[in-house]
Amino acid sequence: MSWVSHPAANMTESSSQPSDPNADSVPLAFAEVLARHDSTLQTILEQLASTNQRLFHLDAMFRQSHHGNPAPEPSTPLPAVSPGPEMASTPGPTTGCFRVADAPPVDTFSGEVEHCRGFLMQCKLAFQRSPDSFPTDGSKISYIVGLLRGKALRWAEARSRRPEFLHGPLLHFL
Repeated sequence: MSWVSHPAANMTESSSQPSDPNADSVPLAFAEVLARHDSTLQTILEQLASTNQRLFHLDAMFRQSHHGNPAPEPSTPLPAVSPGPEMASTPGPTTGCFRVADAPPVDTFSGEVEHCRGFLMQCKLAFQRSPDSFPTDGSKISYIVGLLRGKALRWAEARSRRPEFLHGPLLHFL
């Protein structure tokens, strides 16, 4: 059979094995790096879950102590949060509140009669939103005086000569 070619004796069939001996170690090295990264991420997630638990616990203790109630002793430990890929898509607990939403700043008041009620309403809302910042009538009066300008500030300056004006009840100030 002359039409069939015969391969040379030194040729071999091609295999799927790479010709570079270091090529086998590259995927293995990537697998090791990925395994270390996965382990590190798991550790970070566990630490984050623990930190979040402590933060919510401290927030609850602060709120209870701030309102005059002693913090109750926990009857059961806080449940452990299992870290995993689902943590990224699961929102955290909504029971804790760390900050009140920002409100626009209260406008200053220059003594225009038509703006007086709106100004006082904004001040009242600020007092209700942050009662811890305004525990006394004196702190509320001080806040209001700090927002007065022009004619309104001159009025407050004239009335401040009487000590009870700035240190008396808020209703008398208004």
